[in-house]
Amino acid sequence: MKTLSTRRFHQIAILMGLFTVLMVPLASCSSNNNASDSASASDAADRGPDDAVQVGVLVIRDIEFAREQYGPILDYLSEQVGRPFVLVPVAQESQFLEVEGGRLDFIISNPLASVQMRRLYGTELIVTQSQPNTGTQLAGQIIVKSDSDISSIQDLKGRNGACVSLETAAAGCLFQTLHVQQNDVNPFLDFGSLLEISSQNNIVLSVINGEIDFGFVRTGQIETMVNSGLLADASQVRVLEPKQEDGFIYEHTTRLYPTWPVAATGSAPPALVESVKQALLNMPPDSPALEAANLESFVSAADYAAVDQLISELQLRSWDAQ
Repeated sequence: MKTLSTRRFHQIAILMGLFTVLMVPLASCSSNNNASDSASASDAADRGPDDAVQVGVLVIRDIEFAREQYGPILDYLSEQVGRPFVLVPVAQESQFLEVEGGRLDFIISNPLASVQMRRLYGTELIVTQSQPNTGTQLAGQIIVKSDSDISSIQDLKGRNGACVSLETAAAGCLFQTLHVQQNDVNPFLDFGSLLEISSQNNIVLSVINGEIDFGFVRTGQIETMVNSGLLADASQVRVLEPKQEDGFIYEHTTRLYPTWPVAATGSAPPALVESVKQALLNMPPDSPALEAANLESFVSAADYAAVDQLISELQLRSWDAQ
């Protein structure tokens, strides 16, 4: 757990703008794309048409869970395409290095990192995951204890909250950060403090126990905790200023954003990219592989312009890429 005081929060606001310049792999879009294209071409040339297809998968819980979730989909692709597909577990930082170095043909990651890699390395988002009940959309919630006196975004000023990560958590932090900023609350100056807590379960429990005044979590988090027995019911928390007009199944504070895509890197030949795209789009709805991944289908790539806007307005990694 990391505590971010108001002063520290302000420092992060400044450092975010400098982050891209200070990181060697992220010096600029032009130099990154040139380096990435060169490395990708070199690595791709070393692999023959029958070699295994390398698919990076961002690990959220642990490697075993990632294999259980996406391994059956790669087995399906191996059958359909006629080449072995290998799952390569990647972390938040290593996924950028693997794509830049040309060591992956495809990458399955969250919408924020996927768009950042597209901006930096020219990856192609070929399909988007569609989930049961929510389809291709998700959003962020700002939650408070059900009896809290906080009733508006403005009431968050001077209060203490928590999110997952100020740099990498989209629905667990950054969707909400942009939302409060757009509602005339400076998230880098106006909060009393913000904790970085890696578990959204613990964020919810901290709100309920009164340890923090508000929490940032993704849509579906509360329902998942109820279904798993971590919460008796959803009435212990309240979603702040929920939107009603878009008909989304879950209450949400922020706008809706697209879910995880599958992206092709510069190492994947166009014919392979098209074969993978069509195989994913044509997966039978009763496929055990879809069930293992808790998906209903893959659909044509969604519009990720809202994520581009998020990156630019918050000056996140790749914000200055052209």
